[in-house]
Parts: sequence; C-alpha cells; structure tokens
Amino acid sequence: MQTFTACSVRNAPVMVFFHNSPSDYSSKVQAMVDGSYLAAVGDIIVVTASYRVGIFGFLTTDSVLPSGNWGLLDQAAALEWVQRNIAGFGGDPSKVTLAAERGGADIASLHALRADTNLFRRAALMVRAIQIPLRTYIHPVLRKCGKAEEMPTVSSLLNDVSYFHST
Repeated sequence: MQTFTACSVRNAPVMVFFHNSPSDYSSKVQAMVDGSYLAAVGDIIVVTASYRVGIFGFLTTDSVLPSGNWGLLDQAAALEWVQRNIAGFGGDPSKVTLAAERGGADIASLHALRADTNLFRRAALMVRAIQIPLRTYIHPVLRKCGKAEEMPTVSSLLNDVSYFHST
C-alpha cells in the first residue's frame, strides 16, 4: 500500500484506488500509480493498494466450497486497514471513496455486495459495472481448454462470492 497526503490535512476525505487487473496484468503496476498530485491539489488522501491477480488472486475450482477470492479478500483487507489507520495520516475514515478502473472496477464493484458496506461511503468505478460478465473471473481451466463460452455468468459469480458476502 502507498499513502499520499497533502502537507497538512485534518479530517480529509480519502480515496482508495485499486488498479486495473486483467489476469495477465502484473500488480507491479502499483508502483507506477502515483497519487501525490491528486492528494496535493485535491486536499485529500490517496491510498493505492495492490492485490493478488490472475491464478494467485482468483483461481477457482469446480468445488462447491468457496475458493479463489484471495484478490477480493486482499482488497477488503486494504479497506479495513484504511478504516483502522487513516486517521493517523489526517484522514477521516467516514469519508472513504473506493475508486477503480476497468478490470479493477469489475472486482471492486463486488464490495458493494458485502453485508458490511461500512468500509467506504462512495464508489467511483470507471468503465464497467457488476452487470457485465467479469472477464477476470473466467474459470482458468475452461480458458486453458478453449471453452471460454462456458465462462460463468454474474449470477453464478454471485453464488461463488457468497462466502465473501458473509464475512
């Protein structure tokens, strides 16, 4: 995680940004996301957070047991960290906005389904929405076997993330 602040902020709004993450995209891009300019001109705190991607973040099996949501759980852990610690940086934990773009927005939009949505107050999700089938969640085995037409739909994904929804 990286935290960017203006020189002296108190009770500042906070933007937590999750990068785009198609399965072939490396989370090393996190180092290239610089929130210092936005923090300085917007008098806000910008937090950028990495999360596991590809098979390390979203590999799943045909099992009925919940699995494969590690990237999603990483994002939740980052949001929980912000709630616990952002006041120490001058931020207001009640003014957290979740921001993400492209594939990151696909994944981050699932946080709105959580039973406890008190981890953020607003969301700025750019490009897609949860109603669009999530390319990042195509079952890796089906993709490898050339059976992408059997990719999961949003309703089946919601069943897959029911474990996450209850935590």
